[in-house]
Amino acid sequence: MPLATGTRLGPYEVVALLGAGGMGEVYRATDTRLNRTVAIKILPPHISANPEMKQRFEREAQTIAGLNHPHICTLHDVGRQDGVDYLVMECLEGETLAARLERGPMPVAEAVRVASEVGDALDKAHRQGIVHRDFKPGNIMLTKSGSKLLDFGLAKLRSPESPTPVSVSAMPTNAKELTMAGSILGTLQYMAPEQLEGKEADERTDVFAFGATVYEMLTGRKAFQGKTQVSLMASILEHEPPPMLSLQPILPAALDALVHGCLAKDPDERWQSIRDVVRQLKQISERPVDAPAVSTAPSGVRRRERLIWGALAGVLAVIAVALGARAVFRQDAPLPVVRFEVSPPAGGVWTGAPPRFSVSPDGKYLVFAAFLGADKTERLWIRRLDSPDAKPIAGTESIQGALAPQSPFWSSDSRSIGFFVQSEARDAGTSKLKKVDVQGGPVQALCELPANNAGASWNADGMILVSTQGTNGIQRVPASGGVPVQVTTLDNAQKEIAHLWPQFLPDGRHFLYQAQTAERAQWAIYAGSLDSSNRKMLVRSEYAQFAAPNFLLYARGDALLAQRLDLGKFELIGEPVLVAESLMRLVSNGRVGFSVSNLGVLVYSSSPAVQTTPAGNRQLVWSDRAGKMSAPIGAPVSATALKLSPDAKLVALAESLSGTALDLWVYDINRGLKTRLTTDPAADSNPVWSPDGSRLVFSSNRDGKGISLYEKPVSGAVPERLLLEAEQGVNLIPLDISLDETFLVFTKGRGASRDLWMLPLSGDRKPVPYLATPFDEGGAMLSPNGRWLAYVSNESGLYQVVVQPFPDPSKGKWQISIGGGLGPRWKRDGRELYYFDATGRIVAVPVSTDSAFQFGKAAPLFEVPFPVAASLTSSLPYDVAADGQRFLLSVPLNRVASAPPTPLTVTLNWTAAIK
Repeated sequence: MPLATGTRLGPYEVVALLGAGGMGEVYRATDTRLNRTVAIKILPPHISANPEMKQRFEREAQTIAGLNHPHICTLHDVGRQDGVDYLVMECLEGETLAARLERGPMPVAEAVRVASEVGDALDKAHRQGIVHRDFKPGNIMLTKSGSKLLDFGLAKLRSPESPTPVSVSAMPTNAKELTMAGSILGTLQYMAPEQLEGKEADERTDVFAFGATVYEMLTGRKAFQGKTQVSLMASILEHEPPPMLSLQPILPAALDALVHGCLAKDPDERWQSIRDVVRQLKQISERPVDAPAVSTAPSGVRRRERLIWGALAGVLAVIAVALGARAVFRQDAPLPVVRFEVSPPAGGVWTGAPPRFSVSPDGKYLVFAAFLGADKTERLWIRRLDSPDAKPIAGTESIQGALAPQSPFWSSDSRSIGFFVQSEARDAGTSKLKKVDVQGGPVQALCELPANNAGASWNADGMILVSTQGTNGIQRVPASGGVPVQVTTLDNAQKEIAHLWPQFLPDGRHFLYQAQTAERAQWAIYAGSLDSSNRKMLVRSEYAQFAAPNFLLYARGDALLAQRLDLGKFELIGEPVLVAESLMRLVSNGRVGFSVSNLGVLVYSSSPAVQTTPAGNRQLVWSDRAGKMSAPIGAPVSATALKLSPDAKLVALAESLSGTALDLWVYDINRGLKTRLTTDPAADSNPVWSPDGSRLVFSSNRDGKGISLYEKPVSGAVPERLLLEAEQGVNLIPLDISLDETFLVFTKGRGASRDLWMLPLSGDRKPVPYLATPFDEGGAMLSPNGRWLAYVSNESGLYQVVVQPFPDPSKGKWQISIGGGLGPRWKRDGRELYYFDATGRIVAVPVSTDSAFQFGKAAPLFEVPFPVAASLTSSLPYDVAADGQRFLLSVPLNRVASAPPTPLTVTLNWTAAIK
């Protein structure tokens, strides 16, 4: 029977059962002396009665205690109490490699990194005379700090013991992965032939298991398979696994040869030490992306033929690209224009309107951002243009919608991808510049920037130009990371308001960028320099990119034009030529959906339906309780947060125009008319309606200290007035006003440490705290009768919806959500409470708010067609009509229509079309 929560083993208090296996049960526990979380492994009673099994348990303690390595699970303590033997180890947060492989193969770079880490750990054990004998994905934990090798329960110190064979007939038959008694120890799919034959296991036995594990990491399937244990054993003893290149053709041939060398049947024909294998892995990881792979296989490994073909394939690919590049620009060897289409992954849609994509400088790859409906996650994907399939880039996933990848761009050598991440909330304030290798590996953060990024470019010297809307010009930052440094400054005489969309020219010192002014007709493309403040205007346009060898591609309306560019004088030559029409564009910042490589590959997105799209890239729609959406309401908007007026006729939004700061707008739903309410150059946001719908309370940073509270009539008849001034660096965010207008509920705090406060709306108007705790509270809304406050708190470790009495919270407390919740909203009659759960569903909870608060079972209504942030940093794009039958949603444009997303058009040798 598992240990109960609260059981004490010495100074350790059991919290929960983490798992159980043939060699013991593992519990999460608390070390009461040091107040830290640990993992406790105990020997079950039916095993501790077996002297041999107990001896193996004690041997594990001795084994782990003798190992000190960053990628081996640390042993803290060992003990015995009331007949229970236990080990105390570090508690690792993450997932096992086995769990990760259930989702499919790993990117090459990630697999090589993990294999190198655990291989190095295994080498440490081998050098101390320890053979693991149960190396497998289930004994490898993937954590934020790297991988960890677990469970030396089957480890065996080298000794001249005589083996005791076990017959096949004595083996259990009901497990998918089996650990067997006697000298056949380990998990069947990863056992070396000598283990199955009951022979002595040594370091080369672990090499075999290591090879089987890496094979599975790279291909997503086990190296040896069989419908029964007998057939599986026969496969291990007699058959070769399919070549990895036959399952994953893009793998380096050297890696295929290396793994095959680990899986040799005869131990003498395998790699003789895991150290040699790890050394080869590190050499493979350091090779250039497209370099032909060459590896010297160990003695007895017959891989020459496949190595030759693998290397030849790499060489042919390089030759093909070189010949293609030559043919594109040779007048005497013209190639025809070739066009084909690229669609998002099955079940997915493009992210952004226009979609966010970029073709690599060498013309081989396309990176794009897409939203996959199956897991409701935005991420970056990469596709070779000579392949029909795209692959997700690990580490770029949105975190439950809170962070979504933006504006991908390439290093000049096409080996790395840069991108931005920022919250979906417009008031989040910051974004981060990150990079990742094409071949995979960890995502690296380079610097923090203001939100609302607007393009970046990466030169051969390792310098990145970045731009963000609302900042003073273009900045540069090293590709290795650092503090951004100003490159361009706005020209006040020209009334410039932004410099956006930088792009390096071939010399790596000069660059293009867009200069915005208050008057849109004056927007222009300039050539600037890292070495000088001088610049030169090239053309009046909203967006442009350079295309080798000497073209400037720029937008005029929704048309794409090409014109030759003199790179010495920075002057356009001749007349512009039409390249494509009806390109999708975003009016607010001029971005047009096209990207061009150095080798004649042009990719663009077109959609006649979006030609007149205004500043917004989201659409207001009504949804019923089943998730059926109405036709779009009026023109698109940019707001991700919205508040319905009490009569549900108006919507209060916070939006920006052309990169300017946020202002408040009031949207008349029935008339489709949007009216601007504030015009201050500061950021105005978080509008809250008064109960009678006559005025809005909002937050603004216009005083220069913090974020203060202001109020303004919806009629706009009088200017806004200050309600409550914030202290230096303190943020005040309004949440709700009681129906009798007695109190305004708001949050007060710095960063992610906020408390709930009340501001009396009459009398001395002195604010008083409602709930001040060490946790983060916010997202509050009062019940219609004003007696209860529903809010969000992370006290439990997750953000959960909680209800307490108002204005005195001491008389009760009810947690409404279970696995996470955000954005509580009340039905007007007080009989239902709604919120977002952790999976992005809107949930309805029946409640009673009369004499006492009571609530019933939560009922999921429908999933929203966009990711939902998992914290209070993002305002939620929804509100509820008074009757609870309709939900107003702000939905990304490309997720409103039921029609399939418009594919991207890829044009090869596009220059031939304009000659």
